[in-house]
Amino acid sequence: MVFIVAAFFGIARFSEKSSNLQLQADKEAAALLGQEPLLQILTRIDSLGLEDLERIKRTRKYARRFASPKPSITERINNLANKGQ
Repeated sequence: MVFIVAAFFGIARFSEKSSNLQLQADKEAAALLGQEPLLQILTRIDSLGLEDLERIKRTRKYARRFASPKPSITERINNLANKGQ
């Protein structure tokens, strides 16, 4: 039982770190490419309405930790847009 609880919290922690790494990678890519071009690319990808991206957006944030460690495209756009704030 203790192992199951420990595994549950370990997965949640790993997923959160993985998500934070993706957001950090976006910031570093913006530093290389420029913030506006990267925002335009992500916005264009979001506008395509790809099923996997839409599914991630529909999943609640706390449930997404377990379903997919990736941040949603909306979170990535907001992360870059709020970079200077």
